[in-house]
Amino acid sequence: MDAFVTELPNGATWIRDCLLDGPKMAQACHRLHENSPKGIRYFSSIGKTVLLEQARSIELELSRREKEEDRELRLRAPRF
Repeated sequence: MDAFVTELPNGATWIRDCLLDGPKMAQACHRLHENSPKGIRYFSSIGKTVLLEQARSIELELSRREKEEDRELRLRAPRF
């Protein structure tokens, strides 16, 4: 194999060297910790990031609504 090709970093090495250990990544991590110490959640399907606490409250609300809807459907279902 060509020596030049073997010296090229793979994706994981590039991420480690250029992002994780880089000053910009350190600044980004610091900002993330300062602005949302409990974390964030990224919803790839809609391309949005929200605070973890907000995501949890939304998930709880959705779960509550699903249970209510299931209960209503059971009440409306014909009984044989």
